Amino acid sequence: SLEGKADPVTAYVGQQIDYTLRLHFAVNLADGQLGDPTVEGAEIRRVGQDANYQTMREGRRFNVVERHYAIFPQRAGPLEIQPPTFQGTAVDPTDATSFFGAGEPVNAVAERVRIDVRARPDAAANGAWIPARELKLVLDGVPPDGKARVGQPITLTMRLDATGMPFEALPALSLPKLDGADVYPDKAVTGGGSSGSWVTGRRQQGFAVVPTRAGTLHIPETTLHWWNVVTDKPEVATVPARDIEVAPSNGAAAPAIAPPSAGASVAPASAPAP
Repeated sequence: SLEGKADPVTAYVGQQIDYTLRLHFAVNLADGQLGDPTVEGAEIRRVGQDANYQTMREGRRFNVVERHYAIFPQRAGPLEIQPPTFQGTAVDPTDATSFFGAGEPVNAVAERVRIDVRARPDAAANGAWIPARELKLVLDGVPPDGKARVGQPITLTMRLDATGMPFEALPALSLPKLDGADVYPDKAVTGGGSSGSWVTGRRQQGFAVVPTRAGTLHIPETTLHWWNVVTDKPEVATVPARDIEVAPSNGAAAPAIAPPSAGASVAPASAPAP
């Protein structure tokens, strides 16, 4: 038998749906081909490798092949997952001729699964729509001692990790404009993977920050609004503000000394130079 199951059965546009396909068989298969499901109005991709294990049903032992797909609806409304089919050849190990093309053809098809896809909620903040299961935003590279020097670049790296979202759907990362420093973004680095049956996406952006004057360099707070599909509530990922104390460059001129006022005595030659 072939079973298809979707989790969840109600989802938002862009939210990952985990479609699990399980093939149960208690016969010996000489060969077999398991197709892929199809969905109109959604993106679909296979997640991870097929799992093979055994289970008991009504006192009978079955072999199981389990496969996961990530489905991302592209529009609101009803969504129907068209199930795949399995076609194979069963053989009897006690029949010597069955290994020479005399096996029995077997096939199975899963039932259709219907998904209710909801539009982006009104409570979601403006900007990028990020319906994720988990999300983390971090900024690395701030000097541990909180100090820097004019003209010497500081390399900052902002990283966004999301579960239930492919990296293609994550927004580009940027630093706010900094007063007292020039910012030069590096080439973005992206990647994807999986955590169990859930797709994971990462977007990473490096920045060369070059202080242009001495004093306090303030790096403002960075926020990213996203929608937690587990709690069905909006959330905000935050990188807290940082302050860096910038010293003058090594080649900075010494501060000018005011000329002595009229009538003031001139320092003797033996006095130490400033």
